[in-house]
Amino acid sequence: MNYCSHCGAKIKPKNKFCTECGYALKKKISLTAILRILILLLVLLGISSAIYLFWPKLSPKQTVTPSSRGNSVGNIINSGLVSQQDPWIYYSNWSDENQLYMVRTDGKQRTKLNNDNSSDINVVGDWIYYRNWSDGYQLYKIRTDGKQRTKLNNDNSSDINVVGDWIYYRNWSDGFQIYKIRTDGKGRAKLNEDNSVFINAYADWIYYCNWNDGFKIYKIRSDGTERSKISDDVTASINAYADWIYYSNWSDGFKLYKIRTDGTERSKLNDDRSNNTNVMDGWVYYRNDSDEGKLYKIRTNGTERQAVN
Repeated sequence: MNYCSHCGAKIKPKNKFCTECGYALKKKISLTAILRILILLLVLLGISSAIYLFWPKLSPKQTVTPSSRGNSVGNIINSGLVSQQDPWIYYSNWSDENQLYMVRTDGKQRTKLNNDNSSDINVVGDWIYYRNWSDGYQLYKIRTDGKQRTKLNNDNSSDINVVGDWIYYRNWSDGFQIYKIRTDGKGRAKLNEDNSVFINAYADWIYYCNWNDGFKIYKIRSDGTERSKISDDVTASINAYADWIYYSNWSDGFKLYKIRTDGTERSKLNDDRSNNTNVMDGWVYYRNDSDEGKLYKIRTNGTERQAVN
């Protein structure tokens, strides 16, 4: 028999209120129920501890880094005269002796940045990297505000690819071979012994046409290892893009071809004499010498061929 804690009257176990004083009765929790709650809490605590201790090992921390390319490979193989980093466009101004300028993407705030004849423009963060034709074609950098102009090497440098903290380039001072140097001018190193043309630094690999082997497509790791041939076609204007290489195939009348970066699935995309290719956003843009050098574009799968101008 239970009793009301307020007035002391006898009450039945199932009553929610005292029949004498109307007091709201508190339900007693059994020892078994208390033990069940404690066990549940201990189990949950154990699971939480396991997740905290072992989750980093089961699922390694993923880091996301913003793009650190200075320019697209398509722009670079076509002399890198323009590079965009929103909201600015950086360009070599042919109306002012190819000197470096910038302008907003809305056409406003046009500003001159240097007095150098500039090409191979790459923009990463607050720095612009370029080939200085006014000083022996050597590699320079300058702030995007036009300050701290600095020479980085003494090599005649072209095909400049800035990726992260490294600059990859064709060294005309040493047999046109591929070199790399850090963006601070340190760590200069030769990567191959080939006369290398149309250099594409892309996804830890460098793709290029090997002049010493009849302009065949080769690749090499960014540390200079694993050099290998990709294709036996005589090629030009190569663009590495999303596991594919697009190129003008001189072995087949300068027609546009593509091949996977592992050398498989070679296929023809058009029947035009195609030069100055530039791949972007699922399209291949090219100069069509079969139609008076007009600008054309075609999908990367070979469809929707059309004149742009």
